[in-house]
Amino acid sequence: MKKEKVLIVGGYGVVGEQIAEILRNRNPDLILILGGRHPEKADQLIQKLGNAYSVRVDNTRSHPLRDIDPDLSLVINAVNDPEDYLLQSAVQLSIPFIDITRWSERFLRAQEKINQFHLQAPVILSSVDGWCCSSIR
Repeated sequence: MKKEKVLIVGGYGVVGEQIAEILRNRNPDLILILGGRHPEKADQLIQKLGNAYSVRVDNTRSHPLRDIDPDLSLVINAVNDPEDYLLQSAVQLSIPFIDITRWSERFLRAQEKINQFHLQAPVILSSVDGWCCSSIR
């Protein structure tokens, strides 16, 4: 049976670390991948979590998931995605995507962008100003 792999972009930041710890506590066999522009910053957290590793993910560049493990079960975004590159990359690769960093203006813009795609996987956008949530399918 294939092990589930979850990529947390911003996974070694304050919020990302909390997400990683919650996932680890509830799913000890889950493979956690901590992504960001400086993956070496995740070393201490990786040791603490176990069954985890880090990768370079730069969401300021087009298609940031292109060279990441293709067998991801989920991408959780815990950092600002100013140009929606991470969102679009996950949608193009049909990887389920949860983003907790949206505020209303960017939330609506992201909805408009992904409405241009025929979605093959769930996308959940969460707004940080009021924590209203929307699931787009």
